Amino acid sequence: MTSATPGAAAPQVSEEMARLAAAVGWQGRERVDRVEHRHLGDFLTAIAVDGRTAAAPAPGAVPDDLAVPPTLLCGFVDEPPECPAALAYGQGWLNGGDRFEYPEAAPELRLGDVLRSRTELVEAVEKAGRSGRMAVLTFRTEFRRDDTGEVVARHVGTRIRR
Repeated sequence: MTSATPGAAAPQVSEEMARLAAAVGWQGRERVDRVEHRHLGDFLTAIAVDGRTAAAPAPGAVPDDLAVPPTLLCGFVDEPPECPAALAYGQGWLNGGDRFEYPEAAPELRLGDVLRSRTELVEAVEKAGRSGRMAVLTFRTEFRRDDTGEVVARHVGTRIRR
């Protein structure tokens, strides 16, 4: 990890890393997504357990007040983020992990909800690995209901460029 040690020479920071550090705060395009039956059906199929396929709800056959699993939002995250400074560093993406955060009083997701989101680069750190230097990037996407502005969830993703 790039850090200062008292009495030691400052580590060399690559030009690409300097651009990445300056890009912290970058925001991607705003997305507007509607939670639809097809999203729920695809999600339920994707999380099938033991190879069993979950039945996708048919349009009109699901009550309007059905709670939707909040992790369905993973389908509404732009991957990989189109941050120009990140794309200029290294040659490819690795997924360093994902997590969702839910505000304590977050409203449940419902079919038909319209959500607004935007991805932001919140941290960039250069580390040295066995294969050379890499940039460890943290992106945060906040999902808000379009009608009320309430935060439904936050996605925090770590991505690695090398």
